Order: sequence, then structure tokens, then C-alpha cells
Amino acid sequence: MSWFWHVLLGAAIGIVARSTHPGKEKMSWILTIVIGIAGSVLAAISGEFTGWYGVPSWTGFFIGIALAFIFVAIYARIRVGKE
Repeated sequence: MSWFWHVLLGAAIGIVARSTHPGKEKMSWILTIVIGIAGSVLAAISGEFTGWYGVPSWTGFFIGIALAFIFVAIYARIRVGKE
């Protein structure tokens, strides 16, 4: 899968992760998309490296959502600590 598709899929993953995370988030949509891209790329790299699944796959999509959800939660925890 090309990097272009990782970016597009990552944007969708970031939006899904943010919308499923409980509570109001004080982060921009750009940061949401960047977090989604990070989750998508990390899921693709880890899946191919371990050999558990290929790219593209539904498993990678859901793992990307889970990783982005975790990244959003970490960001929210760090943000609350600063306020």
C-alpha cells in the first residue's frame, strides 16, 4: 500500500478514534488526522514486520483505530496534566 493510502486511511482512522473517545477533546482536526496517520502507519509496519497480517486488511484497519484511540487517550491525559 502506498503512503498516499496510509495518509487517507489514517485521516479516517483518526476521525473514527476521536469520535469514539468519550468526552470533549480540545485538539484540532489536523492533530486528529496526524494521530490517525500515526496509528495507521504503526499498524501497517507492525503487521508486516510480525507477519500477522498483510496490508491492506481489515485487521490492520481495526488495529489502526485501536492505536489511534490509545494515542488520543494519551494526548488527553497529557493535556489534562498541563491544565
